[in-house]
Amino acid sequence: MRTRRARWEGLTGVALQVKDAVDRVLALVGLVALSPFLMVIALEIRVDSSGPIFYREPRAGRGAVVFMVYKFRTMVEGAEHIGLGRNVARNDERITRTGKWLRRTSLDELPQLINVARGQMSIIGPRPAPQSHAEKYTARQRRRLEMQPGITGWAQVNGRNSLSWEERIELDIWYVDHWSPLLDLRILLRTPLALLNARGLYGPDGITTDLRVSRDANVLARAALGDPAEEGPSSAAFGDPVAARDQPPPEPRPAAPVSR
Repeated sequence: MRTRRARWEGLTGVALQVKDAVDRVLALVGLVALSPFLMVIALEIRVDSSGPIFYREPRAGRGAVVFMVYKFRTMVEGAEHIGLGRNVARNDERITRTGKWLRRTSLDELPQLINVARGQMSIIGPRPAPQSHAEKYTARQRRRLEMQPGITGWAQVNGRNSLSWEERIELDIWYVDHWSPLLDLRILLRTPLALLNARGLYGPDGITTDLRVSRDANVLARAALGDPAEEGPSSAAFGDPVAARDQPPPEPRPAAPVSR
Protein backbone atom coordinates (compact mmCIF):
# COMPACT_ATOMS: atom_id res chain seq x y z
CA MET A 1 0.00 0.00 0.00
CA ARG A 2 1.36 3.38 -1.01
CA THR A 3 2.05 5.85 1.77
CA ARG A 4 0.55 9.32 1.80
CA ARG A 5 3.98 10.80 0.93
CA ALA A 6 4.37 8.44 -2.02
CA ARG A 7 0.93 9.40 -3.32
CA TRP A 8 1.80 13.08 -2.93
CA GLU A 9 5.10 12.66 -4.79
CA GLY A 10 3.26 10.84 -7.56
CA LEU A 11 0.75 13.67 -7.89
CA THR A 12 3.56 16.23 -7.87
CA GLY A 13 5.38 14.34 -10.62
CA VAL A 14 2.28 14.36 -12.81
CA ALA A 15 1.75 18.07 -12.09
CA LEU A 16 5.34 18.84 -13.13
CA GLN A 17 4.84 16.94 -16.39
CA VAL A 18 1.71 19.00 -17.05
CA LYS A 19 3.69 22.17 -16.17
CA ASP A 20 6.39 21.28 -18.73
CA ALA A 21 3.81 20.58 -21.43
CA VAL A 22 1.89 23.79 -20.76
CA ASP A 23 5.14 25.79 -20.73
CA ARG A 24 6.13 24.49 -24.16
CA VAL A 25 2.73 25.25 -25.66
CA LEU A 26 2.66 28.75 -24.16
CA ALA A 27 6.22 29.40 -25.39
CA LEU A 28 5.33 28.40 -28.95
CA VAL A 29 2.22 30.58 -28.88
CA GLY A 30 4.25 33.44 -27.42
CA LEU A 31 6.96 33.18 -30.08
CA VAL A 32 4.38 33.31 -32.84
CA ALA A 33 2.37 36.14 -31.29
CA LEU A 34 5.45 38.21 -30.44
CA SER A 35 7.39 37.49 -33.64
CA PRO A 36 6.81 40.98 -35.18
CA PHE A 37 7.96 42.63 -31.93
CA LEU A 38 10.96 40.31 -31.65
CA MET A 39 11.95 41.15 -35.22
CA VAL A 40 11.82 44.88 -34.43
CA ILE A 41 14.09 44.38 -31.42
CA ALA A 42 16.48 42.27 -33.48
CA LEU A 43 16.64 44.96 -36.18
CA GLU A 44 17.25 47.66 -33.57
CA ILE A 45 20.14 45.67 -32.09
CA ARG A 46 21.63 45.14 -35.53
CA VAL A 47 21.42 48.84 -36.42
CA ASP A 48 22.59 50.05 -33.02
CA SER A 49 25.91 48.19 -32.81
CA SER A 50 28.01 45.59 -34.56
CA GLY A 51 27.90 42.02 -33.34
CA PRO A 52 25.40 39.17 -33.06
CA ILE A 53 21.74 39.74 -32.21
CA PHE A 54 21.73 37.05 -29.55
CA TYR A 55 23.99 36.42 -26.61
CA ARG A 56 24.43 32.70 -25.95
CA GLU A 57 26.08 30.96 -23.03
CA PRO A 58 26.20 27.38 -21.66
CA ARG A 59 23.87 27.04 -18.69
CA ALA A 60 23.09 24.24 -16.26
CA GLY A 61 19.50 23.05 -16.50
CA ARG A 62 17.54 20.51 -14.48
CA GLY A 63 19.85 17.77 -13.29
CA ALA A 64 22.85 19.92 -14.32
CA VAL A 65 22.19 19.12 -18.00
CA VAL A 66 23.98 21.80 -20.05
CA PHE A 67 22.20 23.82 -22.73
CA MET A 68 22.75 27.11 -24.57
CA VAL A 69 20.61 29.95 -23.19
CA TYR A 70 19.46 32.76 -25.49
CA LYS A 71 19.23 36.46 -24.68
CA PHE A 72 19.15 39.60 -26.77
CA ARG A 73 22.63 41.16 -26.74
CA THR A 74 22.67 44.31 -24.62
CA MET A 75 26.39 45.10 -24.55
CA VAL A 76 29.10 45.69 -27.10
CA GLU A 77 30.62 42.56 -28.57
CA GLY A 78 33.35 41.06 -26.37
CA ALA A 79 32.23 43.12 -23.36
CA GLU A 80 33.57 40.54 -20.91
CA HIS A 81 37.13 41.29 -22.10
CA ILE A 82 37.03 45.08 -21.66
CA GLY A 83 36.15 47.62 -18.98
CA LEU A 84 34.94 46.01 -15.79
CA GLY A 85 35.20 42.52 -17.27
CA ARG A 86 32.50 40.26 -15.85
CA ASN A 87 31.27 42.96 -13.46
CA VAL A 88 28.42 45.17 -14.72
CA ALA A 89 27.49 48.64 -13.47
CA ARG A 90 24.30 50.65 -13.79
CA ASN A 91 25.98 53.26 -16.02
CA ASP A 92 28.35 50.84 -17.71
CA GLU A 93 29.63 52.33 -20.97
CA ARG A 94 29.63 48.89 -22.60
CA ILE A 95 25.83 48.77 -22.51
CA THR A 96 24.48 49.78 -25.91
CA ARG A 97 21.75 52.36 -26.46
CA THR A 98 19.26 49.61 -27.25
CA GLY A 99 20.64 47.48 -24.44
CA LYS A 100 19.74 50.11 -21.84
CA TRP A 101 15.99 49.86 -22.36
CA LEU A 102 16.12 46.13 -23.01
CA ARG A 103 17.80 45.59 -19.64
CA ARG A 104 15.54 48.14 -17.90
CA THR A 105 12.45 46.22 -19.04
CA SER A 106 14.06 42.73 -18.98
CA LEU A 107 12.96 42.27 -22.61
CA ASP A 108 16.43 40.86 -23.29
CA GLU A 109 15.11 37.65 -21.72
CA LEU A 110 12.36 37.10 -24.33
CA PRO A 111 14.50 34.83 -26.58
CA GLN A 112 14.46 32.31 -23.73
CA LEU A 113 11.00 31.37 -24.98
CA ILE A 114 13.03 29.37 -27.51
CA ASN A 115 14.62 27.46 -24.64
CA VAL A 116 11.21 26.88 -23.09
CA ALA A 117 9.77 25.61 -26.38
CA ARG A 118 12.70 23.18 -26.63
CA GLY A 119 11.98 21.83 -23.16
CA GLN A 120 15.23 23.22 -21.72
CA MET A 121 13.59 25.83 -19.49
CA SER A 122 10.31 26.67 -17.85
CA ILE A 123 8.48 29.97 -17.76
CA ILE A 124 8.80 29.96 -13.96
CA GLY A 125 11.68 28.42 -11.99
CA PRO A 126 15.15 29.17 -10.60
CA ARG A 127 17.24 31.22 -13.00
CA PRO A 128 19.60 29.04 -15.09
CA ALA A 129 23.15 29.11 -13.75
CA PRO A 130 26.22 29.20 -16.01
CA GLN A 131 27.84 25.76 -16.19
CA SER A 132 31.04 26.95 -14.53
CA HIS A 133 29.04 28.34 -11.62
CA ALA A 134 26.98 25.20 -11.05
CA GLU A 135 30.20 23.20 -10.78
CA LYS A 136 31.02 25.20 -7.62
CA TYR A 137 27.74 24.44 -5.84
CA THR A 138 27.70 22.56 -2.57
CA ALA A 139 25.40 19.56 -2.24
CA ARG A 140 22.68 21.78 -0.80
CA GLN A 141 23.08 24.46 -3.44
CA ARG A 142 22.76 21.85 -6.18
CA ARG A 143 19.18 21.30 -5.04
CA ARG A 144 18.18 24.37 -7.06
CA LEU A 145 18.97 22.23 -10.12
CA GLU A 146 16.16 19.80 -9.25
CA MET A 147 13.66 22.02 -11.05
CA GLN A 148 13.63 23.23 -14.63
CA PRO A 149 15.22 26.71 -14.75
CA GLY A 150 12.85 29.57 -15.50
CA ILE A 151 12.59 32.96 -17.16
CA THR A 152 11.22 34.39 -13.93
CA GLY A 153 11.20 32.90 -10.45
CA TRP A 154 10.73 33.25 -6.71
CA ALA A 155 14.09 34.99 -6.23
CA GLN A 156 13.37 37.37 -9.13
CA VAL A 157 10.16 38.69 -7.53
CA ASN A 158 11.86 38.95 -4.12
CA GLY A 159 14.80 41.20 -4.87
CA ARG A 160 16.94 39.73 -7.67
CA ASN A 161 20.42 41.27 -7.54
CA SER A 162 19.66 43.31 -4.42
CA LEU A 163 20.00 40.01 -2.53
CA SER A 164 23.21 38.20 -1.71
CA TRP A 165 23.92 35.00 -3.59
CA GLU A 166 23.27 33.02 -0.40
CA GLU A 167 19.81 34.55 -0.06
CA ARG A 168 18.92 33.90 -3.68
CA ILE A 169 19.96 30.26 -3.59
CA GLU A 170 17.96 29.75 -0.41
CA LEU A 171 14.92 31.27 -2.12
CA ASP A 172 15.42 28.90 -5.06
CA ILE A 173 15.64 25.90 -2.72
CA TRP A 174 12.51 27.08 -0.91
CA TYR A 175 10.74 27.21 -4.27
CA VAL A 176 11.86 23.66 -5.08
CA ASP A 177 10.56 22.41 -1.71
CA HIS A 178 7.25 24.28 -1.86
CA TRP A 179 6.44 24.19 -5.56
CA SER A 180 2.81 24.10 -6.57
CA PRO A 181 0.77 25.48 -9.49
CA LEU A 182 -0.61 28.09 -7.09
CA LEU A 183 2.91 29.26 -6.21
CA ASP A 184 3.74 29.56 -9.92
CA LEU A 185 0.61 31.66 -10.41
CA ARG A 186 1.64 33.85 -7.49
CA ILE A 187 5.07 34.43 -9.05
CA LEU A 188 3.55 35.11 -12.46
CA LEU A 189 1.24 37.77 -11.03
CA ARG A 190 4.09 39.45 -9.15
CA THR A 191 6.48 39.50 -12.11
CA PRO A 192 5.01 42.56 -13.93
CA LEU A 193 5.40 44.71 -10.82
CA ALA A 194 8.99 43.52 -10.38
CA LEU A 195 9.70 44.49 -13.99
CA LEU A 196 8.04 47.88 -13.72
CA ASN A 197 9.97 49.03 -10.65
CA ALA A 198 13.20 47.36 -11.83
CA ARG A 199 14.03 46.46 -8.24
CA GLY A 200 17.28 44.55 -7.99
CA LEU A 201 18.32 45.07 -11.61
CA TYR A 202 21.80 45.79 -10.26
CA GLY A 203 23.47 45.31 -6.91
CA PRO A 204 22.57 47.69 -4.04
CA ASP A 205 25.73 49.70 -4.77
CA GLY A 206 24.93 49.96 -8.50
CA ILE A 207 27.40 47.25 -9.48
CA THR A 208 26.50 43.63 -10.11
CA THR A 209 29.59 41.51 -9.55
CA ASP A 210 30.43 38.17 -11.07
CA LEU A 211 32.07 36.91 -7.89
CA ARG A 212 32.17 38.35 -4.42
CA VAL A 213 34.87 40.97 -4.64
CA SER A 214 36.77 42.86 -2.01
CA ARG A 215 36.01 46.42 -1.00
CA ASP A 216 39.14 47.59 -2.82
CA ALA A 217 38.00 45.86 -6.01
CA ASN A 218 34.64 47.64 -5.84
CA VAL A 219 36.39 50.97 -5.32
CA LEU A 220 38.46 50.29 -8.43
CA ALA A 221 35.31 49.40 -10.34
CA ARG A 222 33.72 52.71 -9.38
CA ALA A 223 36.91 54.57 -10.28
CA ALA A 224 36.85 52.95 -13.72
CA LEU A 225 33.38 54.46 -14.17
CA GLY A 226 34.58 57.87 -13.03
CA ASP A 227 32.75 57.66 -9.70
CA PRO A 228 35.12 58.35 -6.77
CA ALA A 229 32.30 57.99 -4.23
CA GLU A 230 32.93 55.88 -1.17
CA GLU A 231 31.97 52.26 -1.79
CA GLY A 232 29.96 50.20 0.65
CA PRO A 233 30.24 46.48 1.35
CA SER A 234 30.55 44.27 -1.69
CA SER A 235 27.49 42.55 -3.08
CA ALA A 236 27.09 39.26 -4.91
CA ALA A 237 24.43 38.10 -7.32
CA PHE A 238 23.85 35.72 -10.17
CA GLY A 239 24.19 36.42 -13.90
CA ASP A 240 26.27 36.32 -17.06
CA PRO A 241 28.77 38.99 -18.23
CA VAL A 242 26.22 40.50 -20.59
CA ALA A 243 22.90 40.13 -18.82
CA ALA A 244 24.30 39.94 -15.26
CA ARG A 245 21.41 37.94 -13.86
CA ASP A 246 22.76 34.81 -12.13
CA GLN A 247 26.19 35.10 -10.59
CA PRO A 248 28.08 32.17 -9.01
CA PRO A 249 28.76 31.65 -5.33
CA PRO A 250 32.21 32.70 -4.13
CA GLU A 251 34.90 30.23 -3.28
CA PRO A 252 34.44 28.90 0.28
CA ARG A 253 36.16 31.06 2.88
CA PRO A 254 36.94 30.29 6.52
CA ALA A 255 36.00 33.82 7.54
CA ALA A 256 32.48 34.92 8.49
CA PRO A 257 30.14 35.94 5.68
CA VAL A 258 30.48 39.49 4.41
CA SER A 259 27.84 41.70 5.97
CA ARG A 260 25.78 44.29 4.11
